[in-house]
Amino acid sequence: MNKVVFPEQYNIFIIKAKQDIALVHEVIGNNNVAPEIMLFHIQQCVEKLIKVLFSFNSVRFPKTHDLDELVELAQEQEN
Repeated sequence: MNKVVFPEQYNIFIIKAKQDIALVHEVIGNNNVAPEIMLFHIQQCVEKLIKVLFSFNSVRFPKTHDLDELVELAQEQEN
C-alpha cells in the first residue's frame, strides 16, 4: 500500500506552529499580555505539531482542538 503524504497541509501546520511560538517569544515577560494568552498560543503550537505528525504519516484526524483526543489518537497509531 502506497503511503500518501499531504505536504501542503504538513507545511501549513509547521508555519502556523512557528508563528504561535514566535508570538509567545515576542510577548514573554510583557505584563500587558496575560499568561493565559501565552498559554493559549503554546497549546495551539502543540496541537499543530501533533497534526504535522498525523499529516506526515497520512493519518486522518478529527477537526478538534482537544489535545487529549489528539494524543489518544496518536497512541492508537502506535499499536
